[in-house]
Amino acid sequence: MQPLFSCTDPVLNEIETAISPARLARYMHAARGDKHLALRLYLFNARLCQEFYIPLQTAELCIRNSVTGILIRRFGLGWYSNHKFVDILPDRHKNALTSTVFREQMDRMGAFTGDHVVAALTFGFWSQLFTKNFAHILWQAPGIYRALPHAPQGLTQGDVHDRIEAIRTFRNDVAHHYAIFDKRPLERLQVAMEVISWISPHTNWLVRQMVNPHALVAAKPKF
Repeated sequence: MQPLFSCTDPVLNEIETAISPARLARYMHAARGDKHLALRLYLFNARLCQEFYIPLQTAELCIRNSVTGILIRRFGLGWYSNHKFVDILPDRHKNALTSTVFREQMDRMGAFTGDHVVAALTFGFWSQLFTKNFAHILWQAPGIYRALPHAPQGLTQGDVHDRIEAIRTFRNDVAHHYAIFDKRPLERLQVAMEVISWISPHTNWLVRQMVNPHALVAAKPKF
């Protein structure tokens, strides 16, 4: 297959300096020292991250909104300041929630709502609510199926948490443009698509209209 581009050595060296040899080193290793191939892999990886961002962002949105529904049902609209909920959080997440609420209230003033808290909390905050520490409070039957109404029967708390943590980790890799091109990216993306379908099959359909990751992966440079 004809390369997408070819650089002279001075041009390639200037690009390498601008990007930094340290950043390109990961791709140089995969390209067995071929700088031209390494740069093509770097750009291919950037395109992968761009393509995967929408599905992973949508998965995060779906997860945090579905969990918020459980929190509201269990602790009321002001769940984020209800001590029955706040006091069971580990200190790190309790502090994150408290500071997020304070910051959003100061920024939004009279326009503040719980939606601002939901949007401002990290994916890590939402992921930890699926750990076994919260199973007896949030996920007693049919709690897990209220949050994931289209999930297959027989799921355990551990099954769900493992998937959501995998999505969070992959989302972070993509957001930081880490090298994902040789780490089974389609398999990792499929986990996110699966969880989206457990929450909203129609949203899963919408995401599939917006991206075509299989076509992009099929066009990866040879190395």
